[in-house]
Amino acid sequence: MQNQIVDDPKDAVMQAEVMVTEVIEQIKQKFDNEHSTLKTLGFNPMSSLPKIFEIP
Repeated sequence: MQNQIVDDPKDAVMQAEVMVTEVIEQIKQKFDNEHSTLKTLGFNPMSSLPKIFEIP
């Protein structure tokens, strides 16, 4: 990739953008899966907060 940055910087930036987008999508998918799992298990993050942090 480093050689490509010198030889064709525009294409290198486009490829980097695709890679970053793919990584972000993978992270989002993992987050969504964990969220669904916790929700299915009945986990309520608000129930573990002290009362001063509860939303009325």
